[in-house]
Amino acid sequence: MRKNIFLTCFSIVISLLGIELAIRLTGKFKTYTESTGKSYTSYWGFQSPGWYWTHTPNTTYLEKNSEFSYQNKYNSFGHRELEPVRLFNTNSCRVVVLGDSYVEGVGVPYDSSLTRFLDNFASRDSIPVRFYNAGVAGSDPFYSYSWLRDHLTSLHPNLIIVAINPSDYSDYVFRGGFERFHSDGTTRFKEKPGIEFFFRYSHIVRLLMSANGYAGETFLRVEDYIQAQEKAHLAFLALADSFKTLATKSNTNLAFFLHPNRIQDLCNTNFNSKVVMTQLEYDLQKQHCKVFNVYHPMDSLIQENNMLQFGYPIDGHYNATGYQLMAQQLYLQLLENKMISKEHSCKSVTD
Repeated sequence: MRKNIFLTCFSIVISLLGIELAIRLTGKFKTYTESTGKSYTSYWGFQSPGWYWTHTPNTTYLEKNSEFSYQNKYNSFGHRELEPVRLFNTNSCRVVVLGDSYVEGVGVPYDSSLTRFLDNFASRDSIPVRFYNAGVAGSDPFYSYSWLRDHLTSLHPNLIIVAINPSDYSDYVFRGGFERFHSDGTTRFKEKPGIEFFFRYSHIVRLLMSANGYAGETFLRVEDYIQAQEKAHLAFLALADSFKTLATKSNTNLAFFLHPNRIQDLCNTNFNSKVVMTQLEYDLQKQHCKVFNVYHPMDSLIQENNMLQFGYPIDGHYNATGYQLMAQQLYLQLLENKMISKEHSCKSVTD
């Protein structure tokens, strides 16, 4: 009897291990970090001793995965940028661009990032403006606000551009908004769900969750994730008011920059990121915010049959051609709205 039970249990374990291996070999349920050749990473329950998300100042780092490799150098602020005293000069308009990995330029060397292309366009047109790259991979608008409030206003920028993309909505699910910043100076994300342990180690669990309508690492069913998106949307609108207040206090112009975050999203007819970004643009404008939305022009130019010209199929970030396209669309809107020009290098957003 005991022998039969043992054999049955052994058979079940072997079968499960076989299924687990088969699922892993398909690669279908890998997380983002796993798909790029790195280990599983989760920010559920993350804690840090400060309120800021930035790289270690004055360091170098090799950014490498299965599709690209290059070295990053971080300045005294922990940004992938020259020191402000070297970048800015007395005759240039100072534009600080805040955002996550798409502003930092993950996927390309320093000279092919969004801000460097913006600088190149301005230089070509003899417009006296310099763009400072304050993007940090993994950041979000709440981190951008805390960093701007406590550090970057010291640069006395003429214009602040805050980048927002669809990944910021999913970040909000496990990070929350200002409640992540505790009065003791620490940052704490939401506690990890109990299922996260099993999700981490079992691709069978990931398959079952996907089959039952769960939205990946959010550990929410799709309908619940949509509700979470709505909460994030309202939080971003409230945050926009905080940015406006800070910009007014600092005598600085402010604009929001909405963009797609993965080349695959632009070719996915079932993904609602375009709808989310369009609604955010509309609601920010109702709050009298200046908004530059490059989602629509990029969506019309990047199609399924040419998307590999603009980015990496596994990682999803843009290559130099993709970042140049994004910069071009933002630059055209800056010119169209007369935010920058030869005559007035920084146009007031209230004009």
